[in-house]
Amino acid sequence: MVDVRNANELGDGVFPGSINISSKETAKGCDAFVPQLPKTGYVVFHCASGGRAMEVYDFLKDKCKLPDISRFYYLDAYVNCSGGKCTAK
Repeated sequence: MVDVRNANELGDGVFPGSINISSKETAKGCDAFVPQLPKTGYVVFHCASGGRAMEVYDFLKDKCKLPDISRFYYLDAYVNCSGGKCTAK
């Protein structure tokens, strides 16, 4: 999982094992953003409500033209992080 929330949002909790790459990083372009992503396996982007996660996915699909886009997904859900834990609805 790749948490695309901003650093100030992470204090409320994170999904275990997730990494954080803020959606703001897309402004630096594909050459800067793509190398930060896991090189293998499925990747699921999430944020607080699904909007930024979808924007990151669309950025990779439409701007970066990733040849392996089929291994990338986004979570279109409300993610509630509090007390150090996150749940998705």
